[in-house]
Amino acid sequence: MPSIQVIVRSLFRNPALTLSAVLALALGIGANTALFTVINSLVLHPYPLPEANRLIAVLARGDWPGLAAADYFDIVRQSTGFADAAAWRGRFSTITDAGATDQIWSVEITEHLLALLGSRPTIGRNFRPEDFAPSAPQVALLSYHQWMDRFAGSSAVLGRTISANDRPHIVIGVMPRGFLLPGYLRSDIFLPFRPSQEDRTDRTNRGVRVCALLKPGVSLQQASAVLERVTHYLQNQWPRDAPESRDLCKTVP
Repeated sequence: MPSIQVIVRSLFRNPALTLSAVLALALGIGANTALFTVINSLVLHPYPLPEANRLIAVLARGDWPGLAAADYFDIVRQSTGFADAAAWRGRFSTITDAGATDQIWSVEITEHLLALLGSRPTIGRNFRPEDFAPSAPQVALLSYHQWMDRFAGSSAVLGRTISANDRPHIVIGVMPRGFLLPGYLRSDIFLPFRPSQEDRTDRTNRGVRVCALLKPGVSLQQASAVLERVTHYLQNQWPRDAPESRDLCKTVP
């Protein structure tokens, strides 16, 4: 079971996710029952956060902080203390343009993530709600590095079609220089998170990162209590996938 010191060290090793001087951990979670914890006062990236004092990271307990996508959807539905929540997940992919194929790190993001992080494209537009519909055209945001390296910083990239994961995507914007998502050392292309049916049911693939915005007046301890109730819900609904079977429920000392 990782200690607080181990968690702190692992976060400090990642330049895209560091801690401020005070690490506030959830306090009201029962021993051996908590599936999630929350951490406050995170410096998520080098841009000013619009609601820094209310933005938290939701982490799974255990050796890996990511959540299953299905867990994220349960948190969104049941965590009444959150004004908003967002998620992201990444993987290595291929990108092809003008006959050149490269390995990149592609990231799927949910609708409100960039707004929660106070970021928007340098050129072009952000994702719109309709971009997340399953049948919507495939669109993408490029990282600043990919824009400069692959397209020489030309604004003509907007509207261009590139192939990512063997599927054509229309480039609609470019993110600011140096923009990184929490927990990642690189992000080359950003895609709308369009969950599959498997995403809504599979609770074993814990590759999703989650942040949430507390409602005004809601404390970290109150948010923790809500997440504890979500834990009990998961234990009752899916006993085989309950926290005990995933070694996620041990209380951090």
